[in-house]
Amino acid sequence: MTKYIEDERTELKRELIDEVKSEIIAFLNSYGGTIYVGVDDDGSIVGIKDDASKDKVDLKLGNWIQEAFFPKPSGLIQYYFNSDDILVINISKGINKPYYLREKGPKPSGVYIRVGRSKRKANDDEILRMIMESHSYSYEDDISEEQDLTFKSFERTLEENDINLTPRLMNTMGLKAKSGKYTNLAYLLSDQSEIVVKVAEYDSEMNYKIKKSFKGSLV
Repeated sequence: MTKYIEDERTELKRELIDEVKSEIIAFLNSYGGTIYVGVDDDGSIVGIKDDASKDKVDLKLGNWIQEAFFPKPSGLIQYYFNSDDILVINISKGINKPYYLREKGPKPSGVYIRVGRSKRKANDDEILRMIMESHSYSYEDDISEEQDLTFKSFERTLEENDINLTPRLMNTMGLKAKSGKYTNLAYLLSDQSEIVVKVAEYDSEMNYKIKKSFKGSLV
């Protein structure tokens, strides 16, 4: 008999209630995982024993996969009943993030992520990052709207390490695109930068340990 324990990649549910949809979304948007339906939180087996109940659950989950999620997670969700009469839902990490509840849309009320042993709603920044990563967009490589840039602070830092900011180095570092225009990375390092860079470290309960903000040249 399998021992059922919740962890970062495992969720236990007594029944296939609507809340399971958000658990599936959370695993798709994180690193994948497994949901066992028919198990109490303490790991004791309830099971889904009669064929009629199994058919009902099977149909319900199949409809969810086709209609409740977007993008449609084709091939990312596999499910079956094991020898303990438990519904096992295996979810792979999604490649077209963010996945969300179709009825809610791609906003915090519809997008979930897995944090430790539980799920939570993704915030706007996390949703934007998923969109950018899925579409291979790099902010730093994009052309800066501001092209009248100077790099006095950056140059001083380089000079302290006996490095000169030559045109070749700027190209190598990605401060200039092939077109010769400055990139957003150059803007971040420039004296004109008005972007606020926020850095944070969290503990295991997602409480802030360190939180700092930086404005001006990133150096």
